Amino acid sequence: MRPLRLAVPLLAALLLAAPARPQTLQDRAAVDPPLGAQVPTALPFRDETGRSVRLAALLGAVPVILAPVYYTCPNLCGVTLAALLAGLRDTPLAPGRDYRVVAVSIDPAEGPKDAAVAEEKALTQFPEARAAVRFLTGDAAPVADLMRAIGYRYRRDDAIDPFTHAAGAAVLAPDGRLARWLPGIGFEPQDLRLALVEAGEGRIGTLGDRLLLLCSHFDPLTGRYTGAVMSLVRGLGAGTALLLAGTLGGAFLRERRRSGRERGDG
Repeated sequence: MRPLRLAVPLLAALLLAAPARPQTLQDRAAVDPPLGAQVPTALPFRDETGRSVRLAALLGAVPVILAPVYYTCPNLCGVTLAALLAGLRDTPLAPGRDYRVVAVSIDPAEGPKDAAVAEEKALTQFPEARAAVRFLTGDAAPVADLMRAIGYRYRRDDAIDPFTHAAGAAVLAPDGRLARWLPGIGFEPQDLRLALVEAGEGRIGTLGDRLLLLCSHFDPLTGRYTGAVMSLVRGLGAGTALLLAGTLGGAFLRERRRSGRERGDG
């Protein structure tokens, strides 16, 4: 028994001394959107002109697409913003009337000048959206609080990139609730359109948009709206085929039994 008593604390010490599992990129840069959660709207930011602004001033009337980026990003952020605005340009929804776009830098070292440069680049292909788009910067605490509220994790990592972060955009309802997260750097116009109609709770878009939304299902893994009705139709078709096969098979078996009895009687 003595060796066993000595082995237990030794094993515990080894486990405690073992190095922690190295944090992966997935741990450091991921999105776990708490859909339906309220984002803090009183946090202070600065817009591309240097004016103080709170998120509450940009909410209230229409849904808001919130894009977490940083403006000096050498990789994904510029592509994400350009793709987002290009996708919105190709929808029938109107900037300002039906939605707003708010880009927020995750880098507290960036300021209004960085935001203004990013604004000019992003709006090149969609200048009509200028009045409905804001590029914000802020101090570390409000930025972190906002990103935490939408489930967006990022980490400074100068060995790979100034920041490791995910790509995508959040869709906020007019009251600031998180309605959708659209992942990736490519935004299909129909997905943007349906996400905004859904976040607007029927107050934007056409009757056709709302009917299309009823016929669609959102896949959070791909960020796409899929044809739920067509899936239902295919499922019903398969069920009908199985039912028909069962009915025909039963009729065939009954006919064989009846024929066998008649031959036996003869």
